Amino acid sequence: MSRLLFTQKGNRILAVAAWVAIALLTAAAGLFGFRLSGGLWQCPFRRYVGLDCIGCGASRAMDALFRLDFLEAFRYNPFFLLALAAFLVWLVLFTQNAFSKKYRPPFSRQPALRLLIVIGVLLLVFLVVRNLPFYQQWFYA
Repeated sequence: MSRLLFTQKGNRILAVAAWVAIALLTAAAGLFGFRLSGGLWQCPFRRYVGLDCIGCGASRAMDALFRLDFLEAFRYNPFFLLALAAFLVWLVLFTQNAFSKKYRPPFSRQPALRLLIVIGVLLLVFLVVRNLPFYQQWFYA
Protein backbone atom coordinates (compact mmCIF):
# COMPACT_ATOMS: atom_id res chain seq x y z
CA MET A 1 0.00 0.00 0.00
CA SER A 2 2.85 2.39 0.75
CA ARG A 3 4.05 2.10 -2.84
CA LEU A 4 0.67 3.40 -4.04
CA LEU A 5 0.62 6.30 -1.60
CA PHE A 6 4.24 7.45 -1.59
CA THR A 7 5.48 6.94 -5.15
CA GLN A 8 4.66 8.79 -8.35
CA LYS A 9 3.85 5.58 -10.20
CA GLY A 10 1.53 4.50 -7.38
CA ASN A 11 -0.19 7.89 -7.37
CA ARG A 12 -0.72 7.60 -11.11
CA ILE A 13 -2.38 4.21 -10.60
CA LEU A 14 -4.60 5.62 -7.83
CA ALA A 15 -5.60 8.63 -9.93
CA VAL A 16 -6.51 6.56 -12.98
CA ALA A 17 -8.40 4.04 -10.81
CA ALA A 18 -10.40 6.82 -9.15
CA TRP A 19 -11.39 8.38 -12.48
CA VAL A 20 -12.31 4.96 -13.92
CA ALA A 21 -14.46 4.20 -10.85
CA ILE A 22 -16.26 7.55 -11.21
CA ALA A 23 -16.81 6.94 -14.93
CA LEU A 24 -18.15 3.41 -14.37
CA LEU A 25 -20.52 4.51 -11.61
CA THR A 26 -21.81 7.37 -13.73
CA ALA A 27 -22.23 5.11 -16.77
CA ALA A 28 -24.04 2.47 -14.71
CA ALA A 29 -26.41 5.09 -13.36
CA GLY A 30 -27.10 6.49 -16.82
CA LEU A 31 -27.35 3.26 -18.80
CA PHE A 32 -29.04 0.96 -16.34
CA GLY A 33 -31.00 3.42 -14.24
CA PHE A 34 -28.98 2.40 -11.18
CA ARG A 35 -30.31 4.13 -8.07
CA LEU A 36 -28.52 4.58 -4.79
CA SER A 37 -31.67 5.42 -2.86
CA GLY A 38 -34.84 3.45 -2.70
CA GLY A 39 -35.65 2.62 0.87
CA LEU A 40 -33.35 -0.34 1.38
CA TRP A 41 -32.47 0.88 4.85
CA GLN A 42 -33.38 3.68 7.17
CA CYS A 43 -30.87 5.97 8.83
CA PRO A 44 -30.39 4.73 12.42
CA PHE A 45 -29.78 8.26 13.74
CA ARG A 46 -33.02 9.49 12.23
CA ARG A 47 -34.87 6.37 13.33
CA TYR A 48 -33.92 6.58 17.01
CA VAL A 49 -33.31 10.30 17.55
CA GLY A 50 -35.88 11.66 15.09
CA LEU A 51 -33.50 14.20 13.54
CA ASP A 52 -31.64 14.28 10.24
CA CYS A 53 -27.99 13.28 10.49
CA ILE A 54 -25.12 14.78 8.51
CA GLY A 55 -25.45 12.18 5.75
CA CYS A 56 -29.24 12.09 5.43
CA GLY A 57 -30.12 12.82 1.82
CA ALA A 58 -26.68 12.02 0.39
CA SER A 59 -27.83 9.01 -1.67
CA ARG A 60 -30.83 10.96 -2.97
CA ALA A 61 -28.45 13.82 -3.80
CA MET A 62 -26.29 11.41 -5.81
CA ASP A 63 -29.37 10.19 -7.69
CA ALA A 64 -30.23 13.81 -8.47
CA LEU A 65 -26.67 14.43 -9.66
CA PHE A 66 -26.89 11.43 -11.99
CA ARG A 67 -29.96 13.12 -13.50
CA LEU A 68 -27.93 16.39 -13.65
CA ASP A 69 -30.41 18.09 -11.32
CA PHE A 70 -27.95 20.15 -9.27
CA LEU A 71 -30.52 22.24 -7.44
CA GLU A 72 -32.40 19.18 -6.22
CA ALA A 73 -29.11 17.59 -5.13
CA PHE A 74 -28.26 20.73 -3.17
CA ARG A 75 -31.68 20.68 -1.50
CA TYR A 76 -31.25 17.06 -0.39
CA ASN A 77 -27.87 17.62 1.27
CA PRO A 78 -25.90 20.83 0.65
CA PHE A 79 -22.90 19.78 2.75
CA PHE A 80 -22.54 16.53 0.79
CA LEU A 81 -22.67 18.39 -2.52
CA LEU A 82 -20.01 20.86 -1.40
CA ALA A 83 -17.84 18.04 -0.03
CA LEU A 84 -18.20 16.15 -3.31
CA ALA A 85 -17.16 19.25 -5.26
CA ALA A 86 -14.15 19.70 -2.96
CA PHE A 87 -13.23 16.04 -3.48
CA LEU A 88 -13.39 16.42 -7.27
CA VAL A 89 -11.18 19.53 -7.13
CA TRP A 90 -8.74 17.61 -4.92
CA LEU A 91 -8.80 14.66 -7.35
CA VAL A 92 -8.00 16.95 -10.30
CA LEU A 93 -5.06 18.45 -8.37
CA PHE A 94 -3.94 14.97 -7.24
CA THR A 95 -4.04 13.71 -10.83
CA GLN A 96 -2.18 16.78 -12.09
CA ASN A 97 0.53 16.24 -9.47
CA ALA A 98 0.79 12.51 -10.20
CA PHE A 99 1.48 13.15 -13.88
CA SER A 100 3.66 16.22 -13.33
CA LYS A 101 7.39 16.37 -13.88
CA LYS A 102 7.72 18.25 -10.58
CA TYR A 103 6.08 15.51 -8.51
CA ARG A 104 5.66 16.01 -4.77
CA PRO A 105 4.33 13.16 -2.61
CA PRO A 106 0.87 14.31 -1.39
CA PHE A 107 0.67 11.86 1.51
CA SER A 108 4.00 12.67 3.13
CA ARG A 109 2.47 14.64 6.05
CA GLN A 110 -0.17 13.85 8.62
CA PRO A 111 -3.38 15.89 8.25
CA ALA A 112 -3.15 19.11 10.18
CA LEU A 113 -5.02 18.98 13.46
CA ARG A 114 -6.49 22.42 12.81
CA LEU A 115 -8.01 21.24 9.53
CA LEU A 116 -9.62 18.25 11.24
CA ILE A 117 -11.02 20.50 13.98
CA VAL A 118 -12.45 22.93 11.40
CA ILE A 119 -14.09 20.07 9.48
CA GLY A 120 -15.51 18.65 12.72
CA VAL A 121 -16.93 22.02 13.75
CA LEU A 122 -18.47 22.53 10.29
CA LEU A 123 -20.10 19.12 10.45
CA LEU A 124 -21.47 19.82 13.92
CA VAL A 125 -22.84 23.22 12.83
CA PHE A 126 -24.45 21.62 9.78
CA LEU A 127 -26.02 18.92 11.98
CA VAL A 128 -27.59 21.56 14.22
CA VAL A 129 -28.65 23.96 11.45
CA ARG A 130 -30.27 21.30 9.25
CA ASN A 131 -32.61 20.37 12.10
CA LEU A 132 -33.79 23.93 12.80
CA PRO A 133 -37.32 24.88 11.66
CA PHE A 134 -36.22 27.55 9.15
CA TYR A 135 -33.97 25.03 7.38
CA GLN A 136 -36.79 22.50 7.21
CA GLN A 137 -39.13 25.13 5.72
CA TRP A 138 -36.55 26.41 3.25
CA PHE A 139 -35.27 23.09 1.91
CA TYR A 140 -38.24 20.76 2.33
CA ALA A 141 -41.12 23.06 1.41
